[in-house]
Amino acid sequence: MGVIGPNIGVIGANIMSKEHIGVAVRVRPPLPEEEHDGPECVRTEGGRLLLASPHRAKQFEIPVLLGPQCTQQEVFEAVGLPLVEDMFKGYSCALLAYGQNRSGKTHSLRGGDSEESKGVVPRLVEHIARKLQAEVRREVTYLMRVSYVEISGEEVVDLLSVRKQAVGVGE
Repeated sequence: MGVIGPNIGVIGANIMSKEHIGVAVRVRPPLPEEEHDGPECVRTEGGRLLLASPHRAKQFEIPVLLGPQCTQQEVFEAVGLPLVEDMFKGYSCALLAYGQNRSGKTHSLRGGDSEESKGVVPRLVEHIARKLQAEVRREVTYLMRVSYVEISGEEVVDLLSVRKQAVGVGE
């Protein structure tokens, strides 16, 4: 059976259903080397996530479910855009991507070099910059603090630092 791990994003700060935390799941398409491994074990059907194994099947209702055919722009509109809107309302916001290795976290967040393939983070930065530029004429002051870290195992890497030095989780 092919392994197709879902990319799970947990989004904070009054978005989606106006809860404090919202959950979105992005299911990536099979990688080329997985194409011939057998039937898919993760599928999307409407708002349901279907998990199948040779021994049992499960289904979950997901508030924001992004299937394998969704574009990077659709991911941004579903996950990133509400986050920016809430940030400009004064809420503290966080975007987390969680999943097993090779599940699509980096592709969803960073993306590629082309306009079409860039991920949520570059789109967030561009959208925030456009909104701030539109506010220039108004006498409004914003304070924004940004962190961009990768946590893997017991190591934390600051992705905005010039020195990509890992530190322990407790440091």
